Amino acid sequence: SRAELASPLVNHRRQADHLSRTGGADCRPRRGDAWPKAAPLRHGDDAAARFPRDATELANPDPLTGLLNRRAWDSQLPSRLAAVQSGCWLAIIDLDRFKQINDTHGLAAGDQILRSAAERMAGVVRRGDLLARIGGDEFGLLLVEVDRSVAIRVFERLAGSIRDQGSDPAVPLTASIGYASADGVAGDAAQLFAVAERALRDAKQA
Repeated sequence: SRAELASPLVNHRRQADHLSRTGGADCRPRRGDAWPKAAPLRHGDDAAARFPRDATELANPDPLTGLLNRRAWDSQLPSRLAAVQSGCWLAIIDLDRFKQINDTHGLAAGDQILRSAAERMAGVVRRGDLLARIGGDEFGLLLVEVDRSVAIRVFERLAGSIRDQGSDPAVPLTASIGYASADGVAGDAAQLFAVAERALRDAKQA
């Protein structure tokens, strides 16, 4: 199956939406197509320079995937939002039917899927963006200093990268993504996360 916008984004004032796992065109990146070029970052900076990986961050990895863990995510999210004036987008990525995969194919297969999904998502985002495993089969992503169109492209590519790793027809793999703009919640981390969670629930039901 393919990933697409679960509902038309015709209202440009809408601050939250979601991606479902149904229908749509191939959203894999084309060779040489670097997504940050579509949205130049403020003052010529890039996310890696503005938010370097310090010792505290490196000391809080998720042991299975190597991404940040939930504790590091909760600690860093408010300060990341406070440091950027606009263009912040938070996404929650949930692997579909993951419990069923675990039950059918075993925990080792599930662990390998999580590791592979984490690696593929890390390959889509910039090094300075905040990417973490925040639950069993849930990942959080904060994009900074990007416009709406670029953010949606990144979320589509995340969904596509996960879908493409499910090469075994017996283990179909898709993801649902709920996302929200920090502009609609005045940079409040808890409220932003709650809005993205609601969008994720809509995506899971689509």
